[in-house]
Amino acid sequence: MRFGDSHTRQKGSLQSPLTSFLKKYPSTFAIAAPYAIIVFPVAILNLNPDIGFIAFTAVLALGPTVLIETIRKNNCKRFQFESNARLYGRSLYRLAHIGVLTSSGVGVLAAVSGKGSVAVQAGLAAASGPFVIVDSITSGWVIISICFLCVAYAGGECSRREFIWVNFLALLGAGIEVYLTAITAPFLELVTFIFMLMLLMGNIKPKAAVAALICVLILWPLAFDIRNEARSTSGLIVDARVDANERLRFDKQIARAQELDVPLSVEMDGYLQHPTIVDILRYGIVPRFLDEGRDAVSTGVIINVALGGTKTSAFTFLPVATIYVLEGPLFTLFWYAFLAISVGIVWRGGTRTTPMRILLMGLLLYGPLGWFSTYPDKMIGTLQVLISGIPFYLVLIVIRIRRNSTKSGRPLV
Repeated sequence: MRFGDSHTRQKGSLQSPLTSFLKKYPSTFAIAAPYAIIVFPVAILNLNPDIGFIAFTAVLALGPTVLIETIRKNNCKRFQFESNARLYGRSLYRLAHIGVLTSSGVGVLAAVSGKGSVAVQAGLAAASGPFVIVDSITSGWVIISICFLCVAYAGGECSRREFIWVNFLALLGAGIEVYLTAITAPFLELVTFIFMLMLLMGNIKPKAAVAALICVLILWPLAFDIRNEARSTSGLIVDARVDANERLRFDKQIARAQELDVPLSVEMDGYLQHPTIVDILRYGIVPRFLDEGRDAVSTGVIINVALGGTKTSAFTFLPVATIYVLEGPLFTLFWYAFLAISVGIVWRGGTRTTPMRILLMGLLLYGPLGWFSTYPDKMIGTLQVLISGIPFYLVLIVIRIRRNSTKSGRPLV
């Protein structure tokens, strides 16, 4: 379903309590969703004795976001979106379609070449080939394309069938990559991002999102078995003690944060620790081939070593607890306050669902507000996605110029 302009067909269907809360408290919803859907239910079901600490990490993030978004909500007298997708016509949908096809196709070919596979990360194989290099540029295009697709659909510039088809292509490409790389995290990140954005944009009903979540949970054991089989085929030893249900024990994952001193201090040469804003901008904007001497970025490796593991594996405590361990409680409060302010500016700072505005909102949901994001890795990756989209932005400018010239009757040159 769509909203915000004359193309909307079901104006009254978006007034459910969940949808209303989501539109008024977007960052709060994004943070609370994984806790409410997975973490707390599993912790309660298994009588996790550390549920108090888990709740503490949730409050660290939700406290500032609820406060700021409540103030922001009360200061907004008018809040109604109008899509400007008609300014681009069908071109916005076609651009999104091409972007998904390109990103997914290159991603699959790069996975065939070994990029991102668990075998390569473990040092049992090496990634090579031209698609490995190209994928570093186009991998983020699927995120940009989904954002543009949501704008096109909200503005009535593509049909429901076309909207579902392009999303299906994105998920299919990610699913094939999971099978080839034997790593499920990127697929789960994409799935949660798509559903969060579509809920926020009003492209799907909350009931449909819940039904999709149930399907994912039902299919998870099968996907887990396929992943383990792929890892065994690659020569890796799979721990038989960890089954599909145990892998969903994110509550235990968060609880392990109590084992480390806060803020974390680990002596690891060659790895970026406690990055500044300048560091995040440097890693996110400057390509590595122009800055070859910089340290590697892998918070998961740093934490795994701190827990007594090795550099060949990684471990995190999910977004909030990871930031808490790395930088301490005060930084965590200010960080999520900053995110709430950023979301308020992007999401509620205007009345039109422009492609760039929804892209910025989508990047916030995919990056720092993602269910499985890791600070600062995901912030850096989000900046890289934003920079990689320069060809898209140029195409949008050309489309606007051409359409404006055609309407005014002026020659293009």
